[in-house]
Amino acid sequence: MKISKFLLCENPLADQSDGRVFILHTRQPVILAECFHFELPDYSSEEEMEADILKCKLVFNTGSTLDYPPEYIVLGAIWIESGTEATQEAADGLAGIMRRMADWYKSYLIWEDSQ
Repeated sequence: MKISKFLLCENPLADQSDGRVFILHTRQPVILAECFHFELPDYSSEEEMEADILKCKLVFNTGSTLDYPPEYIVLGAIWIESGTEATQEAADGLAGIMRRMADWYKSYLIWEDSQ
């Protein structure tokens, strides 16, 4: 039996987890991405939030974003399986995986909100 392409990962028992959420891409290349949620009520201005979003995006070579009102979500690849080539074709493939990961996460959030 084939394992799901994407898995939601969290460790609610870890003292240092602070609600951190990760997504694991289980196919080749294996990718672990962290989800960063931004919401305007957490900031004094939209400009301040946008500055934090930009800082977050700049940390990652590979990532994706998701607009899920009222949140804006950045998915950043914190680990990519070694041996992944550093070619334009590989970069395009990673970008495609990250877009599908964002789509999957949006589907998950919609499902979770409906529960």
